[in-house]
Amino acid sequence: MIRMRRGYTTSLSLRVADRAAVDQVARKLRGPRIKLEGPRLWPEYSPDYYAVFFNDPDGTGSKL
Repeated sequence: MIRMRRGYTTSLSLRVADRAAVDQVARKLRGPRIKLEGPRLWPEYSPDYYAVFFNDPDGTGSKL
């Protein structure tokens, strides 16, 4: 178990082969306890940055 100090957050980033893989994982993540943003292009990060952002049921932020 990782103990975090109050006010700190945890984030996990994963790289996949292509957009199709991002779309596939996003479809599998959809559910009542997981909040998704995307998948879509995020040009504020990079012109071709395609990702899905999500929080798991424990609140850990992740992106793929």
